[in-house]
Amino acid sequence: MTILLYIICTPLVIYIVAKLVMLHPQFGQQPNEEDLKTIEASDNYIKGKFRIRVRIANDMSFSKIPTLVKQNNNKNIDKKPKGNIPVVKTLKKQIKEIDKSGCRVTWLGHSAIYLEMNGLKILIDPQLGESASPLPLTVKRFTKVVPINAEELDEIDLVLLSHDHYDHLDYKTVLSIRDKVKRWIMPLGVGSHLRKWGIDDSLISEHDWWQKVEYKGIEFTCTPNKHFSGRKTNDRNKTLWSSWGIKSAFHNIFFSSDSGYWHGFKDIGNKIGPFDFCMVECGQYNHLWRENHMFPEESLQAFIDLKGQLMMPIHWGAFSLATHDWREPVERLFKSAEERNIQNITTPFIGESIVLGEEYPQRFWWREV
Repeated sequence: MTILLYIICTPLVIYIVAKLVMLHPQFGQQPNEEDLKTIEASDNYIKGKFRIRVRIANDMSFSKIPTLVKQNNNKNIDKKPKGNIPVVKTLKKQIKEIDKSGCRVTWLGHSAIYLEMNGLKILIDPQLGESASPLPLTVKRFTKVVPINAEELDEIDLVLLSHDHYDHLDYKTVLSIRDKVKRWIMPLGVGSHLRKWGIDDSLISEHDWWQKVEYKGIEFTCTPNKHFSGRKTNDRNKTLWSSWGIKSAFHNIFFSSDSGYWHGFKDIGNKIGPFDFCMVECGQYNHLWRENHMFPEESLQAFIDLKGQLMMPIHWGAFSLATHDWREPVERLFKSAEERNIQNITTPFIGESIVLGEEYPQRFWWREV
């Protein structure tokens, strides 16, 4: 009887605990009835989910899990740095203000960007937390410090978000900066999370693919990419994901966020390119999910398709979310670039700034870690 009771009760206890955990605000919330009025009007929202109109053949079936576990346990691969990654404490360097016509990009690691453009201070996908997971002891940041802490920031003119995954939208980071941000721009549905976290609805602007929004002299274009969304087990693709075109009177730049390689990069390059500067995903790939993340050679091709002048690889250098060596993405990227005689790639230290039009860093710093 005791064993039978244990067998019956254990799954119930696990279910109740899981439900209670999911109530934590970091998991966000799905769009409510009011949000759905706008979402359901989107041509990209089909049968209760956002969908991209291309065939996606993911190979991440249950039968592939043993392969993934084997890859993950490969001791010949350095998934994390053995030494210390150099981090530039950006604001402590007392960076001088730049002219309104200037554009300065500071890579904060992974896909987080501090952008100064048209006189505005902009944060893109500001993941500055210790972990890129809802479980704080997993997916830990490679470094103990980040280039910019919330307390070091003055007012932030705008935060630009691409989607709601934990390595791009961090609950603790949002809480730490929310009282300093004047405007939040994001794809459809993502605002539901921010409203749960105390962001006033009047500050939130949500957009569908190919919609444009102007803010203080900068035009933001919400562009499609080949990815997905979700923060829980039951909310996959309930919110939209995107890349972004960012254009002022002086510069035109592109932020890819996460994406598998597809014809959409050519479409974006033709419609709103060419771009002075492209921040392109390069890392956290695997054959099992290549529909959602590019291999480095594809990242280079995406840069070419976008008609970019200068490329900076992102989505690497801060977290290990795949089974490859942490240095592999940029090594493969430069190997492919050398084969194709492409030299306009910049690889700054984490926290190092690039001023468009000026000499840019191109060093292989990861080889010395």
